[in-house]
Amino acid sequence: MDIKKAQEGTQAAFDGAQCKDTILSFETGLSIQKWINDNFCNFTDAEICRKFNKTIPELWNIYKGNFTVNYPKFSYFKAPVTNTRPRNEITLVQLFTAITGTYYLKVTEQFRAMEAGAQKAEFKKTRFDHVTFAGTFAARKSDSLKNLSGYAVFDFDHVPQVEIFRNLLIADMKLDVQMMFVSPSGDGLKMILHNDDHAPYDRFYMAVLGYLKSNYHDFVKNIDEKTKDVARTCFICHDPNCYIKPQYLELWQVSQN
Repeated sequence: MDIKKAQEGTQAAFDGAQCKDTILSFETGLSIQKWINDNFCNFTDAEICRKFNKTIPELWNIYKGNFTVNYPKFSYFKAPVTNTRPRNEITLVQLFTAITGTYYLKVTEQFRAMEAGAQKAEFKKTRFDHVTFAGTFAARKSDSLKNLSGYAVFDFDHVPQVEIFRNLLIADMKLDVQMMFVSPSGDGLKMILHNDDHAPYDRFYMAVLGYLKSNYHDFVKNIDEKTKDVARTCFICHDPNCYIKPQYLELWQVSQN
């Protein structure tokens, strides 16, 4: 994937990355990179091989950045929202480059400049691309689920003091926010979390919802609970201040060197 092209507004935001010698999960790549950096002078070959169940050549590849990160993927759909056939399977890093670049800038500005009403609602349905964060689908319906990503999106509408709420959520270590961006309306938030415990999707969603209602009562009065549907789609828009967990970009950048 070419970040520069993505930020210039091309479809390259959703192109695949080049292949490398070693393929790692996001979590494994992070743990090995961090462990090597923190313990560079304090481990033997045998110790690190046992710890990560990998050979020295594999670990050398990882240390030198010669690996491909196997990020969780989810389905990406072109507008309109009635389109239920995915165009591609993408990652958070790819989505981040498109959201923070110029690809969705014009359509987002046009939408926010419109007066509320039926015309604006129709514009949203027909002009914004969308994604199913929960996983990859053959078609956008629950019985066409191919693979769960581990992600779940929480949609907050008409949030008072958006920036304050955004910062509170990002700072909450119990949530461990993976991505956060402002909704097309400009007064809502889309928060993406990861189900590290691999609990059933609906159980994970309801547990987080209970936590949010207990700890952020003043902010979550207008949470859209329709996102508890595993096949629920989420509109993508421009947000230059989109947050992504820093380790995603750190590991991706190392793997591109």
